[in-house]
Amino acid sequence: MGKRDRKEKILNVILEASHPIKIEDIAEKTGYSLSTVRRELRSLEEFLFAHGIEVKHIPYKGVHITNLEKDSHLYIMSLLSQNEQITNKERHKLMILDLLLSTEKITLENWEEKFNMSHPTIVKDFQLVKKWMINHKLNIIAKPHYGIRLIGEEKYIRQAILDLILESLSEEEKGKLLNEVLLNYRVNLPWIDIFNDSFFGIIKFLNEIENVWDVKFTDDSFLHLLLIIGISISRLKKGYRLEDFYTNYYDLNPPFDILESFYDLNLDDREKRFINLYLLSSELESGKSFLKEDKDLRSILEKEIFNSYSFKSNIFKVFLSHIQTAIFKIKNNINIYNNMLEKIKKNYPIIYYISCELSKTLEKRFDIKIPEEEKGYITLYLLRLFEKMAKKKKIIVICPSGVLTANLLAEKIKKIFEDVEVVKITSIRDLPRNPSKGFIYVSTIPLSNFGSPYFQISPLFSKDEEEKFKNYIYNFYKENVYVEIMEVKDENEILQYIPKDSTIIAIKEKLYWIYSKEEPKEEKFILFCNPNNKSYYMYIHLFDYFKTIWLSQKIATSISLRNLNRISEDYLLKLLYSLERGI
Repeated sequence: MGKRDRKEKILNVILEASHPIKIEDIAEKTGYSLSTVRRELRSLEEFLFAHGIEVKHIPYKGVHITNLEKDSHLYIMSLLSQNEQITNKERHKLMILDLLLSTEKITLENWEEKFNMSHPTIVKDFQLVKKWMINHKLNIIAKPHYGIRLIGEEKYIRQAILDLILESLSEEEKGKLLNEVLLNYRVNLPWIDIFNDSFFGIIKFLNEIENVWDVKFTDDSFLHLLLIIGISISRLKKGYRLEDFYTNYYDLNPPFDILESFYDLNLDDREKRFINLYLLSSELESGKSFLKEDKDLRSILEKEIFNSYSFKSNIFKVFLSHIQTAIFKIKNNINIYNNMLEKIKKNYPIIYYISCELSKTLEKRFDIKIPEEEKGYITLYLLRLFEKMAKKKKIIVICPSGVLTANLLAEKIKKIFEDVEVVKITSIRDLPRNPSKGFIYVSTIPLSNFGSPYFQISPLFSKDEEEKFKNYIYNFYKENVYVEIMEVKDENEILQYIPKDSTIIAIKEKLYWIYSKEEPKEEKFILFCNPNNKSYYMYIHLFDYFKTIWLSQKIATSISLRNLNRISEDYLLKLLYSLERGI
């Protein structure tokens, strides 16, 4: 008789009894030994509790199941049936959880019995569990007649518990978990064993930090902090202590007395430094950060993304803050989770590639390895940046008359043109020797030997000048936008157009984006091959780097495999101009 049959038989005896029934009576009715009944009951208790059904042990009377409603018998049996259909992934997670939380040695036989699986299956699962542990800087000791035991530094065990919870959750599931904690101050099984106390004290602690620092954690960061602090308190109460470790990071001086008072414990310096580390690594809303701005990082981003132009928009500050926090996490072995990664790579292949190129620069400069998960997040930030920058014509005002006059002129320009953004006001002394491309320069005085076209305007900006400036902008973009689409007949002809040292990126089947670091940033190339063995080569030069990248991504994702059949020069041009008007 199988383990499920034993559980069902024991459950039937308990459910059919109209009163609490003793374990000895269950053993007599089922024909099982007392040890078998006790073992199966322990397993059933854990499982039923997770579904809101409690098995009560009443002293001197026996076992009784509470919270029963109409048709409960059938409901419980269906739950038991579903439990037997646990997926491999869920089983691996529970095995990892057992090792992370167990205070005693575990044997393979324990898992065979718990999951009702054969020895070869559990051995195979165990190899995957070992690999997971090694990836999280932990090791396993396993000896015959000795059992299995986890070894590793306490800080890595805590991080591994956090990873186990978060790495498999979707954004929706994370939201539900956070909502559950905020409403009930607790989590359900199987995570209740991780922290079976109330989260109220931790919520109060984090809210106080937000009030004192006038910041607001993102929901993701708030959930991560709730869990890692809860894990730390739970481990500390069980006698697990952090090994000594050194940090020279800024101390936020958070109100640790709230945690100490609520949970009746003393946090030593190591525990405080550990929590402070996770607070510093958290992301805040509105681009704020607990970390001091890294000017070297800002300079790299401006050079790589903005052609050495110092960009001061809030959207860039948010991007800078995110990258700085990500580097801090990577350096401190704090994992980054991104369950949207595959969708991001599929939907935004061009921006993802640019993210990978930027990541290479950051890796070299900061001596780190940026994980794919973070490259996915960088893609989303870049996407937001490119979209914002592509939708507006960017103007730099050069005005030596004074700050007040320059600002008045900038405000007038912004009021007149909806799709124009004044991104900088500069003086003659601060003019760059090599003006950045993609910007329209407006000056209140003549500029000699200036390496870019510019429009001269009076500080007061008259009505006549307004019309002239509108025409100037229109002609400026018209003259500097160039698109060429040609049909290519063979591979040799294609190679004539592709710049040397190019990388050909497959966006989707029969659709490629050609990237070259040697080409000007505002020039991009796309190659289409349709099922009729015709290839089309598109050269886009929109003067504005951001607009070119954004348009390339939009074109690439707008063409489906079905449309490849009817691709022609006329089709591509219509698509291009319809998208360009949308920008």
